[in-house]
Amino acid sequence: MKEYLQHVIAFVAGSLLIFSSCTPENVERYTLSTEASPVVGGSVTPSQGTFDSGEEVTLAATPTKGYTFKSWLGAISGTSNPTKLEMNSDKEITAVFEKTDT
Repeated sequence: MKEYLQHVIAFVAGSLLIFSSCTPENVERYTLSTEASPVVGGSVTPSQGTFDSGEEVTLAATPTKGYTFKSWLGAISGTSNPTKLEMNSDKEITAVFEKTDT
């Protein structure tokens, strides 16, 4: 019985050691920063944040009245809106808006 109890204690201790090494504290985190150009042209959601490595983030550019979304610049490019990106490094992204003809 004593030997069995020692095996159980060793198993529990080993499991706790493995579990503690897999906690979120060991996950690398990256920073997202966004801006709108021109500033009065619109906004980006989320505007900033810190995300776990590998996390997928959906960015949405929302134009203000009199502007339209044109494209993304920086860590991503293209015209898809909303768009998704994987957080695998710190990222700076600009949503470019253009004034509409009125």
